[in-house]
Amino acid sequence: MLSVYFDERIDDTINSNVIALKNRLIQMKINGIDAVTSTYHTVSVYYDGLQVDREILMKMIKDQCESESPNHEFESGLVIIPVLYDGEDIKRVANHCGISVEEVVNRHSNAVYRIYMLGFSPGFPYFGGMNQSIATPRLKTPRLKIEAGSVGIADRQTGIYPIESPGGWNLIGRTPLKLFDPTNQCPFLLASGQMVRFMPIDHKEFTRISETGGRTYAREN
Repeated sequence: MLSVYFDERIDDTINSNVIALKNRLIQMKINGIDAVTSTYHTVSVYYDGLQVDREILMKMIKDQCESESPNHEFESGLVIIPVLYDGEDIKRVANHCGISVEEVVNRHSNAVYRIYMLGFSPGFPYFGGMNQSIATPRLKTPRLKIEAGSVGIADRQTGIYPIESPGGWNLIGRTPLKLFDPTNQCPFLLASGQMVRFMPIDHKEFTRISETGGRTYAREN
């Protein structure tokens, strides 16, 4: 594995450069590269040393790092993620922050988020841009099972559980969207670099979207 490290901080510009490098390396379709992944500020290249020489690969990656090729991440507009704000911890978040449940919903859904990376579990999006006034510590004792689609807050971050799994985030709601579907040609619904806004919905709308398969979402110009 070879890794490229950018400045170690959470920053939109740094993350854009990370995603741009990852996309260019993927588009090059270099023989011997098994996978290219990214985090907030790193790009990792997994390769087969029997198919590609390490020094040659390092030179190719360095050339791409120095490239000023444009990064066409995504079409303009926000990805709209519908959320039913009925999470079992939403009152805990409200009490911790000294505000009402309605205000938690308002502050969480009025922010514009950037997906910095996917990780932890398949398709788990780490969002940047949450209103820090609703930051809430993780649960002292993690739950053994959290349903897929659960929306949570942990300290200064918010995220969505794409599959059923253990976790210690404060659950404030759930989305009917299916973030990870291994049977789909493109298993991940979301991707690093996308801009997102959460949209409050009611039980009726949650059921309607769920019945469509949960693989569609809207864009707002």
